[in-house]
Formats: sequence, structure tokens, C-alpha cells
Amino acid sequence: MMELHDMEINQKPFIIARPLGIDDEILEVAQKGGDLDQYFWAFAWPAAVALATEFRKRPELVSGLSVMEIGSGLGISAINAKIQGASKAVLVDTLLEPLQCALVTAQENGLKVKGKSGLGLGDDDHDAAADDDDNDDDDDDD
Repeated sequence: MMELHDMEINQKPFIIARPLGIDDEILEVAQKGGDLDQYFWAFAWPAAVALATEFRKRPELVSGLSVMEIGSGLGISAINAKIQGASKAVLVDTLLEPLQCALVTAQENGLKVKGKSGLGLGDDDHDAAADDDDNDDDDDDD
């Protein structure tokens, strides 16, 4: 189950999806002295927000280009690149849960998404693509 959070990127609305109750789960693990490394993806990292803000200010940086966000977490940078005109945005992470959140985030921000597993980087790696083109077929009609 997901919960949606409103934020702004360059003074424009942006919605992110995170697992319901993730903050309580992180707090419980922290209080028990557990390993928090598995939760790094669950936050809107300042660097991701800064990059997304730059894409919003200067869409020419990504317009018409394919972008890939490796270790994407919530996918804030790549999704904003796609919103600003990137031809394709691919999100890659070793965990499936952040990619599920990123897919919901992309949909909540008006993008059509295609999810797939196994980019060839390792058996446990996953990727997701965000696309606002209604045509699922990349082949020409010739």
C-alpha cells in the first residue's frame, strides 16, 4: 500500500509515492539498532531534488534524450527529466520496492509507465521505464 506526498520542484507541484507506514518502520529499526541501509531509497534526497529542479529550469538539458537513473530510489530526477521532454526515462535499482514507488510516482505525475525486471545488471536488479507516449510499439509500421 502506498501513501502520496505533495512536494514542489521548481515551484511546480510534484507527487511522490512511498510505502504506507515506512517512516514508522524506519524508526522501529533505528530504535532496535538495526541496519538502515535498506531504507536510503525511501527519502527525497536533496541531490535528486536539485537535479530535478535544474531539469525543470532548463528542459533543454534533457529534451529529446534518453536518461537513466541508476540507484534511482524514488526516481525523482528521471521522472522530472521525462516530464521536461526526455524521450525516455529508465530507472534502475537493486530493490523492487523503490521502483514500485517510482512507477506510482510517474503515474501520479501524468506519465504512462512500463515496468520490467532484470536489466542484465544482475539477477536481483530491476528497472522501470516512464513514458508518456501512448504508442507501446517502438517499431515503425513499414
